[in-house]
Amino acid sequence: MITIFLIMIWQGCYLVGLTELPITAQDIKLNNSIKYLSVTEDSTYKKIEKNNMVVSWYFTIDSCFFEMSAPNTGWVAIGFNEYDDITGTYLVMGAVNKATTVVVEYLTSGPGNYAPLSELGIANAVDNVSGLETSSNSTIAFSLPRKPYTKYQKNIEPGKTYYLIMAYSEEDDFKHHSMMRTMQKIIL
Repeated sequence: MITIFLIMIWQGCYLVGLTELPITAQDIKLNNSIKYLSVTEDSTYKKIEKNNMVVSWYFTIDSCFFEMSAPNTGWVAIGFNEYDDITGTYLVMGAVNKATTVVVEYLTSGPGNYAPLSELGIANAVDNVSGLETSSNSTIAFSLPRKPYTKYQKNIEPGKTYYLIMAYSEEDDFKHHSMMRTMQKIIL
């Protein structure tokens, strides 16, 4: 059994997901609507669900692919911190607005106080961005490098322990307050 990361095109929208298939890499046949980014036989797909928000992740050689989904039509966010605290959290927020998906990295200095890393002159490390918004759900997918570019980003490695912030809002504006925010200790 192998795990593959899929990007599917459905009605003009990109859907991103992970699946386990009882096949080998030689059995994969692609058509023009399904493509795989990577196939690794030793990678593990992980998922956490809390307060109706779902976060899943999958490692490749150089990256970690994330998908976050919430029952809303506003922004969705996850954050990583070594401590059970919002201060110092590396926050990744995404939103879909008129079929355009935006994902921005932030550094938090306290509750409700966060600044884009771009304001510090730091290039965005987020890659492979896609999103889908329905009338009742937002799903954002992206990848992060396993090794951070700067001291403000986090080391995203398998087995690393973090407090994961999960949050979402009813608005696409990243400065709008969250309608749900929680924290859960995880092992990547």
